[in-house]
Formats: sequence, structure tokens, C-alpha cells
Amino acid sequence: KVQEEMKNMLELFENVEVLKGFLLNPGLNKEEFQSLLICLKEIFTELTTNTTQVLEVMFENKRLMHLPGVAKKFLKMYEMIQKQEKLTIISAQELSEDDRESVLKSLLANPENKGKDFSINYLVDESIIGGLQMYTENKFIDLSVASRMEKVKGELERMLGQAKYNKQIQFN
Repeated sequence: KVQEEMKNMLELFENVEVLKGFLLNPGLNKEEFQSLLICLKEIFTELTTNTTQVLEVMFENKRLMHLPGVAKKFLKMYEMIQKQEKLTIISAQELSEDDRESVLKSLLANPENKGKDFSINYLVDESIIGGLQMYTENKFIDLSVASRMEKVKGELERMLGQAKYNKQIQFN
């Protein structure tokens, strides 16, 4: 429940300018803060005691402006504890349902991913020509045809440059 509340508050902060201005105001008084809590309780139906206490401590210490950062860190830690991982998979064309299932099965078959729950966002980028690219929050894996072609091109340029250099040495 706290995870859901933090997610919703972060979304509110990012999308509702009035709330952002309210939280960024270091001169917020106790009555205004209580009004904010009432509004949040109406929006979320009810706030857990834990969320209410976090907000109260942040208010008392004049740190409400840090709420978005606290919410983001909380959500990251929650995902780590719950073994949730967000991925973005990029392909040259829309993946079929079978292809998507195959990607998920491959991820789950990896022993490093034991017990993880994946949230996958699929995107299309024709410039990668074929294959896949995968992004996590801290990793990038490029299995695209375009990147392989770039590697071959670089290797050929290196070899041709070396051959040209060797040829110059023989003539001198």
C-alpha cells in the first residue's frame, strides 16, 4: 500500500503544478500542511499511517520539497526487495506475442534472474535493422544487426589501415 501511495504521490507531483508549488514552498505552515494531508487522503481515499508519518516528519524538518526524490528512492528499493526489474526491449519491428514470450522465457532461464519479476516495455526502432537491444536501469545489451555491422566495419577499417601501413613500409 505504501508503495502504491508513493507511486501516486510522485505522479501527482510530476503532473500537478499546484501541488509542486505547494511542496516547494518552505514557508508552509501547520494549517496548510494539514489541509494538504486532508486533500491527499481524499485523493487516495486513505493514507497509511506510515505514509502520513513520513509526510509529517518531512514537514516538521522543512523537507517536503524532497518528497519526489524520497518517493523515487523508496520505489527503487521496493523493486529491489521485490526483485522487480524494468526492461526496455527494442526491436527493428513489432514483436509477435510468441516472440515476446520467448524473450521472457530467455530472461527467466538465466540463473541471475532467479525469482525476479519483469516489467517489459517493448519499443520499435527500425535503425537497428534486426536483433534486439535491451536496457535496464543499469545495463545495456546490444544484440542488434546495426551494432554488429559497425563492429565489422571498424575491424575492416583497422585491417585495411594496417595493410596500407604495411604496404608503405615495403616500398620504402
